[in-house]
Amino acid sequence: MEKKERISKYFARSLAIVNQMKANGEDIKELHIVEKILRTLTERFEGKVTSIEESQDLNAMMMLEFNGVLRNLGFWEVCAAAVFGGGSGGLAVVAGG
Repeated sequence: MEKKERISKYFARSLAIVNQMKANGEDIKELHIVEKILRTLTERFEGKVTSIEESQDLNAMMMLEFNGVLRNLGFWEVCAAAVFGGGSGGLAVVAGG
């Protein structure tokens, strides 16, 4: 994550990469995606990341739930939502205003 990048843009960029990897046949577990996003956030989010790791069961967390947790903890600086795409198993990001 870049220092001045909004979390919503970073989340969307990360999901776009995951979609490309899935399109190439890679099997990526949601836990791996959640952990990677948490691990790569900048230092300004360190306290909130710790809060998520201590209060949530990351093994059972789905991306949609992870998105909600980020929103509830005030991570979102602009409105964005992540939802599962059609039957393709891919993830889609929809930005709102």
